[in-house]
Amino acid sequence: MTDPIVSLDVDRVAVEPGGQASVTIKIINPGTIVEGYRVEVIGEGVADWGEALPSEISIYPQQDAGATVVFSPPGGTGAPGGTWPFGIRVRSTEDADASAVVEGDLEIGKVFGLQAKLLPVNSSGRWRGRHVVQLSNWGNAPAKLRLTATNPDEALGFLIRPDVVELALGGEATAMVWARTKTPRLRGATTRIPFTVTGEQADAPVQQGPASPYGGTPDRPTVDGAFNQKPILTSGAVMLVALVLLAVGGGVAWALTRPPPAQATFQELGPPEPPGEVKVEPTGPDSVRVGWRAVPNISGYRVVQVLPDDSKIGSKDVPMTDTATTFGELTPATNVCFAVQALRGDLASPFSEKVCADTPGAPSTATPTPSGQPSSSGPSSAPPSTPAESSAGGGAGGGGAGGGQPSTSTPGEPSASSSTPGQPSTGGDTVPNTTFKGKWFAIGFWPVQGTVYDEKDKLAKLAALDDRAGLVNSSIYPTMVPRLQVESWVLYLGPYDTQQDANTACATVRQVHPDCRAAQLDP
Repeated sequence: MTDPIVSLDVDRVAVEPGGQASVTIKIINPGTIVEGYRVEVIGEGVADWGEALPSEISIYPQQDAGATVVFSPPGGTGAPGGTWPFGIRVRSTEDADASAVVEGDLEIGKVFGLQAKLLPVNSSGRWRGRHVVQLSNWGNAPAKLRLTATNPDEALGFLIRPDVVELALGGEATAMVWARTKTPRLRGATTRIPFTVTGEQADAPVQQGPASPYGGTPDRPTVDGAFNQKPILTSGAVMLVALVLLAVGGGVAWALTRPPPAQATFQELGPPEPPGEVKVEPTGPDSVRVGWRAVPNISGYRVVQVLPDDSKIGSKDVPMTDTATTFGELTPATNVCFAVQALRGDLASPFSEKVCADTPGAPSTATPTPSGQPSSSGPSSAPPSTPAESSAGGGAGGGGAGGGQPSTSTPGEPSASSSTPGQPSTGGDTVPNTTFKGKWFAIGFWPVQGTVYDEKDKLAKLAALDDRAGLVNSSIYPTMVPRLQVESWVLYLGPYDTQQDANTACATVRQVHPDCRAAQLDP
């Protein structure tokens, strides 16, 4: 037997739940005898909705015939909206192995059946009322709704938790709605303030104008409610004021100074989400601007600088109205990272993912000098030191102030003193200098293991430019170890009173070492 040749007039057909749609197939018998064929609809779900007319057909050799397949998906939630792939199989009634299949897609339209209910419909109170919104989905497609509340006179403020809900097919969800008066009343009659809660499609633009009355539409449910605002003082209380002025005055003072419910609302909301879309943009050689996306229902933000070991420094609090702040006194030509968290009263969100940027290099301030003479750039204007001073690690205030003694070796000769592995060579610090506490230094560093730099040569070159040069092993100052991660040589210039002065001195350090940063060497 020969497989039949089957073709489909269209490979995509649309139908609404409860409706009908059809496609036509053409069957060619390429054989030499009259052949009978059975037409079947295959595919998950679609096979139950499709029917071939006729279901069996006979075709003469080298002739063709047609058949119609009608799709009738059920209404309601029985046929979920979306794209459903299907197949139409034509099989010989004589030989089951002689068959052919054509494929297509059935587009089932979405039918919305969203309903909302408010409990209670009316709430009463002097300050605020609480309601529960119950939502249900009787359509054939899942829905994601963004809940909003409006009041025609804008006399109420609203807090909705959660403000976005997802409804599966036949599913239900609830949300809390707090309505709070904007103008508390001391005396008078109870006032009814109506409001409306609307469920908007989260992926659709917000509709302009008021919501439809009487439950809204199947894709935009609404529900009406009211807050009955009571006066703070009743008529009985007013009479008590006339009789017992002091007692009522204390009651009024308590009522006016009672803790506002906003803090209680923050506690009910829980910790906020971390800010998203954090960006770090350099604004100069030593400053960057950190921005982020606003987070609702918070009291402020906190921005910190993140070091390479993920420790955090330089915390800065930012008001809730701002979504950006500037950090200054940074090191030029350095990679800096920042993270942001949102604050909700006493609750804080997790920090956002850290975001980094490179600060541009500072403009060069070096002036040309005659060939063979040392540069005069850098924070110090002291004259170049002698080879003996360079070997000793600098003069007063330099690297030798920690207990190291000047070397007696001459240039070109090996040092007469011995050093252990990991300790600075001749001229470097061997014990911490207590006078360095609270001071700032311009430092360059590189690992002790596998280093390609000669530490004595680095120290000699830097001391020739500034007599405040020094060399130390990071183990001498333990606070440096978690920042540098591994045991390192630390070539420094200082001390300086401010971080800005140390940043400026980095221009001198970079003449003998490729990188530099401002740091403290507190013992």
